[in-house]
Amino acid sequence: MKAFVVNRIGDFGLMLAMFMIFWTFGSLTFAEVFERLETVRLEAWVMPAITLLLLLGAAGKSAQAPLYVWLPDAMAGPTPVSASSTPRRW
Repeated sequence: MKAFVVNRIGDFGLMLAMFMIFWTFGSLTFAEVFERLETVRLEAWVMPAITLLLLLGAAGKSAQAPLYVWLPDAMAGPTPVSASSTPRRW
């Protein structure tokens, strides 16, 4: 459940960033966005907001701090090699 919620936070950040990029520049293509960056008049909060939302999306999808809370729970189980309680002698 933790992984689902944290990944949805990352999804939400990425979607909001994409919506803001499209709303601001009219495209999601890097070449067009960079070309229009010089001609579009932006408010002071737009670029920091897009940057932080992209960072939130990337951090959520790749389990980076602080959105890694589900990862230790996913790794808590033993691996098949170490699951055996008695050592084998060949």
